[in-house]
Amino acid sequence: MHLLEKELCELRHVNQLLKEEIRCRRLMELKLRSFETQMRAVLGTFNDMMLVVYICGDEIANIEILATMKFDSSLDGANDTITQTIKQFFQEDILQIYLEKILQVLKTQKACSFDYSICCERRLLRYNAKIHPISENSVLWVGCEISESRLREVEAEKVLKFESLVNSAPVGIFETDAKANYVFVNPHWLKISGMN
Repeated sequence: MHLLEKELCELRHVNQLLKEEIRCRRLMELKLRSFETQMRAVLGTFNDMMLVVYICGDEIANIEILATMKFDSSLDGANDTITQTIKQFFQEDILQIYLEKILQVLKTQKACSFDYSICCERRLLRYNAKIHPISENSVLWVGCEISESRLREVEAEKVLKFESLVNSAPVGIFETDAKANYVFVNPHWLKISGMN
């Protein structure tokens, strides 16, 4: 009888431990659901394209589209079919370039950023991509559409940099039209030619 009581006591103890573990797991599940709901709400506020790209070997194995304001979690009503997703976001002619960038991020575990374009419905959409490592075989690809006003700002910045470079160059630079009239001269050309 004593042995039976001892085993019964051990079973009660194990049962109590199992109940506690079940309670902890339920609590963790509730926290996880709450976190997932919060993350979906946060993602829903972004206007950027967000993808999780999974790599197997040296190839894209899968792309998961994260739901944001601009992009639903499904692509054109499809169920995230791998082929359609890859063709939509990584056009074949430049797929290798993107893949190399992803592989570099995975190798170094350091983020990178670059501009790229997507042809969609006969329109050229320009994006800035930021690729962040998530794990040893996956990255987060955030594509932010570059607006026309931002493109004009970038072009204006390029022009200013070019003008600054040309105006500070230690050589004479000039441009003429078809009638040999000066259209542009830099300060050094003015000194050389004695035009100042």
